[in-house]
Amino acid sequence: MQRRVERSTERGQSTVLMMGVVAVLMVIAAGLVHLGAEVVERGRLQAVADMAALASVRSVELGREVATRNGAVVVSLDRVTGDGVTVVVERAGRRAVAAAA
Repeated sequence: MQRRVERSTERGQSTVLMMGVVAVLMVIAAGLVHLGAEVVERGRLQAVADMAALASVRSVELGREVATRNGAVVVSLDRVTGDGVTVVVERAGRRAVAAAA
């Protein structure tokens, strides 16, 4: 007795499924790249704030110049008791705070 094999009419279904999986993976990868860029930018801005604070201990004008040369704007620069300073810098809508003594 021979068995008759029936062929499915739903051919190519796995191709469509794989295209969907690849699309989801691409969206996740794009999100991770964007998140990584944000983390790097935050770190760079914090480095600018740190440099500006250290330079401001010596001279307020020097601290502002350091921030400006690195593409940031000094939002506030406050002298604290003694020789310490607190600096807030901003670039592209992001802010970073640093203090130095």
